[in-house]
Amino acid sequence: MGLASGVTGKRMIDPKHRRCGAWFGNLAYGLSERGESANINTKSEPAGEFRVMRVTLLVGLLAFLSSGALAQGAHIDRIEIVSKGIYKVQTGAVTKDSNMPAGEVKAPDSFKNVEATRAIPARFGVEFGFEYRVVGAPDGAEVALRFVNIYPATGLADPASAKPILSDKFERTKKIGEVNYLGYGFEHDWELVPGTWKMEIWSGGRRLIQESFTVIK
Repeated sequence: MGLASGVTGKRMIDPKHRRCGAWFGNLAYGLSERGESANINTKSEPAGEFRVMRVTLLVGLLAFLSSGALAQGAHIDRIEIVSKGIYKVQTGAVTKDSNMPAGEVKAPDSFKNVEATRAIPARFGVEFGFEYRVVGAPDGAEVALRFVNIYPATGLADPASAKPILSDKFERTKKIGEVNYLGYGFEHDWELVPGTWKMEIWSGGRRLIQESFTVIK
């Protein structure tokens, strides 16, 4: 909006700026200088309105190019832990994934830490993990992350798997500066495996963080 307020219709009417306005118009919508390629009758259309449209195209294109540059320039400094332990989680969308235990990944709609601990009781309904914030720049930019779960040495004996599951991974896009949650919930008896459970977050070939929990019976 600030850029638009600085570019007026009067300025675009000035012959010195007409070529610049036409160039951005052609780039965005394939318009020719006379408007013929888009079947626009420039003779019947008020000149002021047509040039105002070109101003809008210019401002919109500049904003688009600017946002694209920010997304490409996004970088991650680190992962900041907000809290960890046992959680109360309300799940939302479910994504089918044959590589995951029970064949799915559930997105949390809401989450609340109810106990700060690394000792996790092995019983049905228990949800554990951690809240985290991606620290980097620019704030609000989306970045691709890979999430890895590493299970105890015996693995998880999922009946749907030919062999015990020792680890799994999935990818999601998160926003820099937002608080998110990564965790695991016990829903089947074969998941109640005591030992050390590890959760990691990666960016490309760089491990940003690893958190471990001890599941006990």
